Amino acid sequence: MQDYTPPETSAKHRNISIIALNIVSALAQFGQYGLGVTLIPIALKARNASVENIGFTSAAFWVGMLVGLLLAGQLTRQFGYRLTLIFGISLSALSFAFMPLIHWPLWFIPAALIGFGLGLRWIALETWLYNLVPTNARGRVVGIHESLLAFAAILGPLLIVSIDTVKPDAFWVASTVIMLALAIIPFAMPVAINNQAQTVTQTFSLSNSLKFWLGFGAIVAGLGGYAEGSLLAFIPVYIADIGYTPANAAFLLTLFQTGAMCFQFPVGWMADHHGLFKTTKMCVAIAIMTLVFALIFGQQLTMFSIAAFVLGGAVASTLSLGLIWAIHNNTGDEITYKVRQVSIVYTSLSAVGPLVTGLIISHTSSASLFWQQLAIMLLLMLMIHHENIKKS
Repeated sequence: MQDYTPPETSAKHRNISIIALNIVSALAQFGQYGLGVTLIPIALKARNASVENIGFTSAAFWVGMLVGLLLAGQLTRQFGYRLTLIFGISLSALSFAFMPLIHWPLWFIPAALIGFGLGLRWIALETWLYNLVPTNARGRVVGIHESLLAFAAILGPLLIVSIDTVKPDAFWVASTVIMLALAIIPFAMPVAINNQAQTVTQTFSLSNSLKFWLGFGAIVAGLGGYAEGSLLAFIPVYIADIGYTPANAAFLLTLFQTGAMCFQFPVGWMADHHGLFKTTKMCVAIAIMTLVFALIFGQQLTMFSIAAFVLGGAVASTLSLGLIWAIHNNTGDEITYKVRQVSIVYTSLSAVGPLVTGLIISHTSSASLFWQQLAIMLLLMLMIHHENIKKS
C-alpha cells in the first residue's frame, strides 16, 4: 500500500513530521553508520585481520548500501516510504545482533546487510523528508539533518572507547538503538509517491547514463565519499602502525565525526547565502591543506587529532553539498531522481575507496593513505575550477 498525502496539511503537522524523521534518521545513523564504518574495522584490527580483509569487509558495507540505493526506488513505489524505511532499519538491527555470533572472516555478509538497510533508509527517509520542506529552506534543513547524522555518528566511536571491541556488547547496543527508531516513525505524516516508475526508468536508461553519472553534485559527493570511506576504514590501521591503541583510533574517529557534525550547518548556510561553487571550493581547499598537515605532523597524536577534526568536517561536507545540488530548485519525484543520483555515485566510490586504498597500503605503507586522498582532493579541485569556467 502506497503512502498518501492528506488533502489539508498544516504547518504544525509538517513540522512534527520533519522533527520525527530527523530523530529516526539520527537513531538509525548511530548504529548503521556510526558503528557500521568504525566498529567493524577497529574490531577486525583487534582480531589481527589483514589489511586486505579490513578493506574487503569495509567495502562490503558500501556495496550493500549501493544495492539498497538501487532497489529503494522500486520498494518505495510498491510499499511506500514508511514500510521501506521499517524494513531497512530492521534488517540492519538484526545484522548487527548476528555479527558477533559468527567467525570474523564472514563479517562481510552482515556488513553488507547493514549497508543494504542503510541504503533503503537513506532514500526512503530523505526523499520523504525533503518533500515536506519548503524550497527556500532546503539548504539549511540539509545542514541541520546532516549535523544530526554526524552527531549520531560520533556516538559510535565514543561507544567503542568505553566498550571492549572483542566483546559483542557494542554490536548489541547498535542493534538496540537502531530498533528504537521504529517507535518514532508513526509520528511522521505520509507523503504521496507519484511517477516513480518513470523516474527509475530514466535513471537506468542508456540515453540518460552520461547525464546520470556525470552530474556535478554527484561527482563532488562521489569523490568525497571515496576519501571518506578510505579514511574511516584505514585510520585505525595507520594509528596501530605508529604504535597507538584501538582506544586512540576510536578517539580519532570520534574527532573525525565531530568535525563532520560541526561543519554541516555552516556549509548549508554558506550554500544558501554565498553559492554552491564558492562553498564547495572552500571545503575542498581546507581538505587539501589538512591532508598536507597530516602528512607532516601525523605521527604526533595531538597534531593528528586536530587534522582528524578538520578533515572530517571538510570531507563529509562534500556529501551535503552534493545533496543540496540534487534538491536545488526541484520538487516531487525529481528530488528522488537527483538524490538517488548523488547517493549512488557517493556510495559506489565509497565502496571503491577502501578496496583500492587497502591494496595500495598493502604494497606501500599506511602513511600512503593521506597521499592517496590528497590526490583525490586535488582532482576534485580541478573539476570544480573547470565546472566554474563552464558556468561563467
